[in-house]
Formats: sequence, C-alpha cells, structure tokens
Amino acid sequence: HLLLGTHGRSIYKADMNAIYEGGETESLMLASIPETRVNRRWGSRFGSFGNAFEPSTQIVVYSDRGGKHSIKIMTEDGKEVNRMDVNLDKGYNYIDYDYTANKKGAKTLDITAAQNEKMYLPKGSYTVKIEGVGRSDEKVMVLK
Repeated sequence: HLLLGTHGRSIYKADMNAIYEGGETESLMLASIPETRVNRRWGSRFGSFGNAFEPSTQIVVYSDRGGKHSIKIMTEDGKEVNRMDVNLDKGYNYIDYDYTANKKGAKTLDITAAQNEKMYLPKGSYTVKIEGVGRSDEKVMVLK
C-alpha cells in the first residue's frame, strides 16, 4: 500500500498490488484476486429493517488501449457461470463483482437464489478470464 499525506491533514491509501504485478509490461493484465471466505448468509437480511449483506470485490485490469472486453467466471472444468461485458479505458480499470452466477451458471452449479434474489457462488476455485481485441489473460479466484 502507498500512503499519501497532504498539508490539509488528509491521508489517502492506495493499493499498489496491481502495479507490482507488472501491469504496464503487458498489453492486457488481470491482477490477482484475493481469496474470499464464503458465508451462507450472503444475500440475507440480518433484521426486519436492515438491508441484505451483499459481498463484492474489485477485479483490476490493466489495458494498454481501450475497447470492449468480456470477463468470464468459469468453473474448474471450464463451464461458464457468469459473464460481464465491459468497456475498458487505457490504463487501470476497476470492475465491481459480487460473486454471483447468472441463471445458466446457477443451473450448472445447482444453486438457488438467496433472500435478495441473487445466486452466489459456492466454495471452490474459479477461473476469471478477460478477453477482447485479440488478447486475453486469466487468474484463479478461490472461494473458501
């Protein structure tokens, strides 16, 4: 992490992991995704008046040029459980992901919707793959 202090007594914290992984040496790079512990309460409300807890992570992508790309979340045996079409800018891009499967992926994994109607991925290892403009990269995402 990089900490920056200003004369106005503000402190900013920046995550530098994507830069350390060598993003600017490749034309398209997907940064490592931290392991996440699955909770059976994802998508559930904790009280009558509260909102459902919805987990999320940021998928960090470096691209040396902008354009349309697709991010696929796949099981260990290569079955697609979710797909997001994104428009990347040149440089580092931060895409929010909430650990969900689409309807087809939910059938593949045999999972049901949570209280908030979203279908969360179960424990396991998944491949996150980004493709577009004739190039691709992939990383493993572990939910334990």
